[in-house]
Amino acid sequence: MMERIIAFVRPFIKIGVLLIIVAVVFSYAMFQGGFVSWFLFYSVITILCLTLVVTLFSFRGFHVERRIESKQLRSGDSLRITLTVTKKPWHPFFYIHVRDLPPEDLGKVEGAGALFFFGLQKKLSFDYWVHDVKRGEHLFRNVEFVLSDLFGLFDKRTIIFEESKVLVYPKFQQLPVVPRGQSTKVMDGASPSKRIEEERSLAGVRSYVPGDRLSSIDWKQSARSAALMTKEFESYQGQGVTIAFDPYVEKASSASFEAAVELTASLMVSLMGKHPSVQVAIRQSQWLKLSVHDQTTSIPLRVLAKLEPTQTSPKAIASIYEEWQGSTVYYVCAELTDSLVQALEAMKTQGIHLYVCMVDMTRSNNLYAKKLRQLGIEAQSFASS
Repeated sequence: MMERIIAFVRPFIKIGVLLIIVAVVFSYAMFQGGFVSWFLFYSVITILCLTLVVTLFSFRGFHVERRIESKQLRSGDSLRITLTVTKKPWHPFFYIHVRDLPPEDLGKVEGAGALFFFGLQKKLSFDYWVHDVKRGEHLFRNVEFVLSDLFGLFDKRTIIFEESKVLVYPKFQQLPVVPRGQSTKVMDGASPSKRIEEERSLAGVRSYVPGDRLSSIDWKQSARSAALMTKEFESYQGQGVTIAFDPYVEKASSASFEAAVELTASLMVSLMGKHPSVQVAIRQSQWLKLSVHDQTTSIPLRVLAKLEPTQTSPKAIASIYEEWQGSTVYYVCAELTDSLVQALEAMKTQGIHLYVCMVDMTRSNNLYAKKLRQLGIEAQSFASS
């Protein structure tokens, strides 16, 4: 109630102050006389007239451009943003306050506004920083303008719409120790990298068959036998792995969920250099499957960047479990629950080699981890970075 009264009375107070200033200066000129006193009076009148003129201007000639230094960041990085205001050259101002309105959950904002005083410049610009940016896709929308006079008696406010997006990936790193996979089959559609192919032991040579890789041709043997010969390497059995992330959260904190997302990304970058076939599976309404290669790393990272926790518990029966039979699955989650333990037990019975990967090993999670070990499922704890 008090705020409404103050807002209603404020314009009358400003007008009263303006009239008092004019009366005081006029009285001084009348009683004092002389050039100086009348010069002061006319100067004040001129400034006040300009003040009134400024209040008549609109924001129609203003244009805002927001330039983001990097649109792909990792969680915890710092972001510099440049805001440029362009106006018509004939549009004067005594005082203007420009303030960007970044998303509240973006990070720690430092200096998102700037004051500009009297001038006729066509362009005004300033930089500000956002520290410790948070994972996710963040949308900038509005910029606030406050146009005022020299004394601050009158001001006009408006919001100018300027949309910008910035995507913040989860933070990831190379993990020093990762449990070794025990797969007995390779993921469908996976093709080993050249570097891993070269690391395998040569088992022998055979005649070339249309469809064989040209890089596998043994040119020396081909020259001796006057026919194309292809190198045969040891089998890829035991190389395909899957990183499965379950965003199910029942009691875990948001910090635990963020740590689980970062662990998923770290496992991905750590395993892709050691295995020819790495697949990322993320549980949403259905399991989303993504193959990981050097050129496609950004795709699963983009999905992880936008991922939100869910309160829907995993099912004990799912069609994707049949695809995982005989392969190694690194199952990442923020917390362990009864429903999740039942789902993991069902996976184990289907011949899936499971490693449950976690960061926040609370007392409750430790109790569930003991149950998993009794079922023959390894529960691995990774230190949070």
